[in-house]
Amino acid sequence: MFFSRAGSGNLANGSSWRNGFAMEAVRGALDLGWRELRLAKIYAGHHPDNHASKHFFERLGFTFVEAVFCELPGLLHPSYICYRPDPVASK
Repeated sequence: MFFSRAGSGNLANGSSWRNGFAMEAVRGALDLGWRELRLAKIYAGHHPDNHASKHFFERLGFTFVEAVFCELPGLLHPSYICYRPDPVASK
């Protein structure tokens, strides 16, 4: 079975913030996407009031694309994209 899209999300309580768990998990997901699934790009988004997530995704190489309306909770959510790294450029 093949999928053209996939999604993931996370919720964490304050006691697990700033321990690097999310960074490690998303780096692992990106690596899986690039190496195993051979994706050309991966999208991400977050709640518009979560400014820490904006910086988090930017640190991982995502760039802002647009604000996308999410029916629940009825807000414009920032949307980001990360393209597969060029293997020649990373050597």
